[in-house]
Amino acid sequence: MLIVLTIGESPHGLWRVCRGSALIVDRLQLGQAIREARNLAREQNLRHGHTVRVDMTNAQLTITLAQYASNEHLSGVEAA
Repeated sequence: MLIVLTIGESPHGLWRVCRGSALIVDRLQLGQAIREARNLAREQNLRHGHTVRVDMTNAQLTITLAQYASNEHLSGVEAA
């Protein structure tokens, strides 16, 4: 199972972390949003063994910041 957490800019100029259309956390500075998304991804991977990817998105492009692989694919963590 692949889970994607996205970091995007909020309308008020700060940053938010979402899973699909569900808002997880909002009104963060960019560095805080990246740390929070990576921590959530790591935790989800360790607890449930799912592959979790952290993407930063805007209207023009998506950049993958990290991917934590499931135990079926690789052991440990892959970081971009």
